Amino acid sequence: MSLANYNQNNLYSKINSKYELKLNDIDVNNKNSSHSIIVDLIAENSIILDVGCSSGYLGRWLKINKNCKVYGIDINQDALNYAKQESGYDDVFLIDLDELKGEGIKRLKYMDVAFDYIVMADVIEHLKNPAVILMLLSEKLKLYSNFIISIPNIANADIILNLIEGKFNYGDFGLLDRTHLRFFTKNSFIEFIESINQSESLGDCKFQIDFIANTIYISDFIKNVISEKLILYNLLKSANPEIDVLQNIFALTKVKKNDKVLNLKEKFNIKPLDKIFNVINELIKISQDCEKELYNSKFLIKEYESKIQLLQSIIDHNLK
Repeated sequence: MSLANYNQNNLYSKINSKYELKLNDIDVNNKNSSHSIIVDLIAENSIILDVGCSSGYLGRWLKINKNCKVYGIDINQDALNYAKQESGYDDVFLIDLDELKGEGIKRLKYMDVAFDYIVMADVIEHLKNPAVILMLLSEKLKLYSNFIISIPNIANADIILNLIEGKFNYGDFGLLDRTHLRFFTKNSFIEFIESINQSESLGDCKFQIDFIANTIYISDFIKNVISEKLILYNLLKSANPEIDVLQNIFALTKVKKNDKVLNLKEKFNIKPLDKIFNVINELIKISQDCEKELYNSKFLIKEYESKIQLLQSIIDHNLK
C-alpha cells in the first residue's frame, strides 16, 4: 500500500476504500506510529474528544489502558454506533465539520463537559475551513489543555521529486489521499496556527504551538532514487533532513492571550534552498579547482616530457 504518489492518478475512483486501524494496531513501542505517539502524550483519567473517531479504536485503547472518558465526532453514523456500542465511547456526535448543522453540533456546543485533550489525528487536511473548526472546538477545551494534531507532510521527498516529473497522483490513502483538501509542511502549519493567533479570533486566548514528533516513510520510488541516484538524494537530505517525514505531530495548548509563547517559526526556519545553493556553489568551486589542478598537471607533464627528451638525446649522443 503506497502512502505517497500512486502509479496513476486515482483522484476519481468508483471504489470507496477505507483504511481502519484496530485496537491491536496501536503499539506504544512503535515510535514511528502517529497513534502510538498520540496515546503516549495523554495522561491517565483524562477527558478526551476524539475528532474523526471512526470506529473508536483510539478511544477504546485510551479507555482500557489509561481509564479515560472519551467522546467522539464523526460524519459516519455506522462508525459512531460501533464507537459507542463496541468501543465504549461515553458519547458520540454525528457532525459534518464542513457544514456544522444538525443535532450533533447543538448537543456538543451545549454539553456540560470541558476536555483535557482534543485529538485530531489526520483530520485537519480533510476540512474546508480548519481554522473555523479549531476555533469552535477550542471553546470546549480547558485552559492550558491541548489539541493533539497529526498532519501529513507534503514536503516528503516522494512528493518533491515526483512533482519534478509532473506527477501528483492521488489514491486511497496516505499523503495524497483523494479526500485531502489542505496540504501542510511543518513550517506552513506553524504559520497557519500563528495566523489564527494574530487574528484574535480566540478572544482572550491563543495557542502555544509545540512540535512533538514525526513519523518517517520512504516510498519504493525514493528507495530506487537512493539506489541509483544517491548523490541527488543526499543533496536534498543535506538541505532538508526532514524529506523522509510522513506526518508531523503538534500539541496546541490553549493559553491566555497575554502569556508568553515560543516562536517556532524562527526555530524551524531552515531555508533548504540556500543550503542547496551553497552546496552547488561548493561543488562548482571544487570542480574549478580540479580543472586548474588538471591544467597545471598537464603543464608539468609537458615540462617533464621535454626534460626526458633532452636527457634521452644526451644519453644517445654519449653512447655514440
